[in-house]
Amino acid sequence: MLLVSAGALCAWQAVRATQAEGRALAERDRAEQEKDRAEAGFRMARDTVDRFFTQVGESPQLQAQGMEKFRKDLLQNAKEFYERFIQEKFDAPAARHDLGLAHVRLAKIQQVLADYREAETLLDKAIALLGALSREQPDVAEYQRDLAASYAAMGDIYRETSRFDKADVAYQQALIIQQKLAADHPDMAAHHSALASTYFGLGIMHTRADRSDKATASYEQALALQTALVQELPRQAEYEFALAKTQTSLAREYSRLGRSPKAEAVLREALSVYERLLRDCPDVPEYQENLGFTHASLGSVHHNTGQYAEAEADWRRELQIFEKLAREHPDVPLYAARVGSSYNHLGVVEGSQGKLDAAQGSYEKAIEALGRFLERQPRSPQERTQLINGRINLAVIFAARGDHARAAQEAEAIAGKEELITLSLYNMCCLYSRCAAAAGKDARLPPAERARLQEQYAGRAIEYLRQSVAKGVHNLPIIKTDPDLDALRGRQDFKKLVEEAEKKVKGEK
Repeated sequence: MLLVSAGALCAWQAVRATQAEGRALAERDRAEQEKDRAEAGFRMARDTVDRFFTQVGESPQLQAQGMEKFRKDLLQNAKEFYERFIQEKFDAPAARHDLGLAHVRLAKIQQVLADYREAETLLDKAIALLGALSREQPDVAEYQRDLAASYAAMGDIYRETSRFDKADVAYQQALIIQQKLAADHPDMAAHHSALASTYFGLGIMHTRADRSDKATASYEQALALQTALVQELPRQAEYEFALAKTQTSLAREYSRLGRSPKAEAVLREALSVYERLLRDCPDVPEYQENLGFTHASLGSVHHNTGQYAEAEADWRRELQIFEKLAREHPDVPLYAARVGSSYNHLGVVEGSQGKLDAAQGSYEKAIEALGRFLERQPRSPQERTQLINGRINLAVIFAARGDHARAAQEAEAIAGKEELITLSLYNMCCLYSRCAAAAGKDARLPPAERARLQEQYAGRAIEYLRQSVAKGVHNLPIIKTDPDLDALRGRQDFKKLVEEAEKKVKGEK
């Protein structure tokens, strides 16, 4: 029998323990290597998705026909991958952060696809994930930054679905975080840019809610931040583009408040920015599109101040830009819809100059283009409003020609099935006022019938004006001078409404 000394036995046991420990360490090393490989694979997949989202998800081609399913499927697959990674990685903060960002990005895609309910659900999850991380590690600026971006994105969803009070709350939550980040990191341009972007989104929300005073204040705050960024970092296209968009939106509010000279000055500044951007990058569709919007806004300022030739030149330039975009990007139906909106504008100025045949032709083209777009994308509120206004304005042409019965019939058809915003309510007032004027001159009718119809149409016009003023004053100087309302000016109820509108505007200021 082989005898082993106690010392040798202890040494052997020590060797076995060391070997076991070595195997355990090797196993842990392999596990760590597998973990590192899994993380590297995850990072690679995430980076691929990020590049896709930046290069495709945020470009105008995002809206091209045939891309929706591909775009949605890719981001959905990414989201599912992130969720699997979370399960495998237990609860690592970096993975939870990535999952939160995945929900935000997918929500933005759903927003473009007009699936606002799903976008809201995704953002709820993002806010829960990023909010928890921000509370656990409040000193990690990236978590705070992305939580604020999630709140701002939720504000956009509420805004697009006309839940303005909820949108206001979401934007304010984003602003609180972003203001602190900007104060804590004064040299980080990205924080100031994000803060400006939220003010801009808040301004759009107030515009949609017919709160011109608050919209103006929000746009002015965005503009101050963006102006500083452009001065500190000149020739940065991203910041210049954001600045010009804010200038155009702010000018629209100045125009609504009767501050036409200031509106024109700001629009001229925006035009110079876009022209500079397009000199450097002539083929960027977003620059061309927003240049078209700026010409459209300048046309409105000129039209509102009676400069009809200048307004027509502005709106023909707008039409030219969108026709070019529609030709070059036939798979982006929104550009064809913009052509329809441009024809709407042209019809307005042609009608103001008494070119009734030209105005009718423009409105018919607008209605056709916008109708085709809405057949494909029926949940597009801005284009729906443009279509409604095109139909109202076409009916105004009928009334201007003396066919008040046809004009009133069209008005009733619109009112019976459409929800009208402030501008559309005002346009309905103009339509019925025109009908009243036409009925009063209709020699085919007995005097008593003329008087009856004239009063009936005028009463409808006053009712629409009352609704418009109750929702928000579209443009007080226009109400005071618009020739479409001449048939109402001698009425006491009209004078009273103008007084109410004046008080409302003074209260806003």
